[in-house]
Amino acid sequence: KEFNNQNVAKHHSLISLLTSIIFVGAMPNQARINVSSVPPRTMADVEITKNENDLEAKDLFQIVDSVETSKNDDSKNIRKNIFFSALPIINLMLWYWANGMYGIAVQNYAGKVMTNQGSGTSKDVTKDFLHTMTITSFLTCSQMFLGALIGRVVLYGLNKQITWSEISSTHWLPISLLHGFGSQATNMGFMYGKASVIQVIKLLEPFETLLLSKYFFQEGSPFSSGTIGSMVVVVGSAMSLLKLQTTPPVPQAVILALMSGLMFSCRNVLQRKHHSTNQFSMEWAPIEKSVIQFTQISYYSGLWTGSLSIVLIMLVPGCKFHAPSLQVLVWHPLYNIFSMMMLGLCSALTHSLLNAVKRVFSIVMAMMYFSEGFDSRTLTSLFLVGVGGSWYSWERKKSKSTS
Repeated sequence: KEFNNQNVAKHHSLISLLTSIIFVGAMPNQARINVSSVPPRTMADVEITKNENDLEAKDLFQIVDSVETSKNDDSKNIRKNIFFSALPIINLMLWYWANGMYGIAVQNYAGKVMTNQGSGTSKDVTKDFLHTMTITSFLTCSQMFLGALIGRVVLYGLNKQITWSEISSTHWLPISLLHGFGSQATNMGFMYGKASVIQVIKLLEPFETLLLSKYFFQEGSPFSSGTIGSMVVVVGSAMSLLKLQTTPPVPQAVILALMSGLMFSCRNVLQRKHHSTNQFSMEWAPIEKSVIQFTQISYYSGLWTGSLSIVLIMLVPGCKFHAPSLQVLVWHPLYNIFSMMMLGLCSALTHSLLNAVKRVFSIVMAMMYFSEGFDSRTLTSLFLVGVGGSWYSWERKKSKSTS
């Protein structure tokens, strides 16, 4: 019995040992089963880690992109600054070139018109003059309306918020009348005289403005010795250039050029007085105000010269029209709008100085185009005209600053 009890105990111990061995042997498999049941959580962690790495890479790419964008923005700003710095020079070159080409184009057109019209062969001077006035009134009307269209397009590019009611709100009838008929007088002057002669006579325009503002509009201070000296230099040089012409100027050309200068001088004085009491919107840039003035004055001047052309067509029979070329129509509004834009890009003094140089440039351009020839006296007179014009502008600036 005792022996049996010991055997049973050993048997139980053996069973317990075997059970333990089996349990322990089964542990690695159970552990592998448990590990294999974990992957969903472990793979999610791996996926989160991957996403975090992707975000870090994206942040790095965003930083690189921002650096590249800033470099591109800097280069764009540099190009923009260069463009706006060069804009006055570009505008000045276009202004000078358009003014010179306008005189050349009108002189070529005048030759065709006079040949077609038979002017100079008829003994009826009045009839020839009325025919020329009819043709130039139609030409001026076309130039004015084209200028208004160009000005409106330019304004739309500068500021889309500017409406036509704002453009026409400051219109004053005397200014547009003087501008329209002054432009027609200029075109008529080109019909009778050479472009270089008309430009020489129009050198006197600033002095006409000075005399009108002083004695008719009671503006300005007494003339200084420097102002009088500059006027003498310019007037003397202009007269010298006229005397150097191989053929004497036609009286009609001289009278019409002087009338044109008087009308433009009156326009300048009235425009200055009008805009001093009727201010434009303060939100507009100076160049926008200049283009608004050009668009407004071109449109209403086209109305008045168009009305005159209709009346003359009905009153003057037998007038033979010669269709103007595109150059004759385009150069006039282009040089005017470039002039107005230049006034918005620089001071009044600088514009006056540049205007004096423009006249000399136009004279030289016309003389070279039509092969009128240069000599030492011509070059000296042109140089003195430029010096006198600059001297006059400087004297007027000094008188305004001291008054």
